[in-house]
Amino acid sequence: MSDNYLPSASGLVGAGGIHEWDIKATASGTQQVTGVYSRSFENLTGSEQRFVLTVEVE
Repeated sequence: MSDNYLPSASGLVGAGGIHEWDIKATASGTQQVTGVYSRSFENLTGSEQRFVLTVEVE
């Protein structure tokens, strides 16, 4: 897995950006990727926004 961050074109501190992830399947079957929306300098509370991506690998 690799992670690439593309900052906002505005150049403003705190402005949003985009993360890109490249994920390589290592086996067939149903796999899940889970993400948590958080800032790296804050402690996790358990109430963060989350997403789950389910992928079927053939």
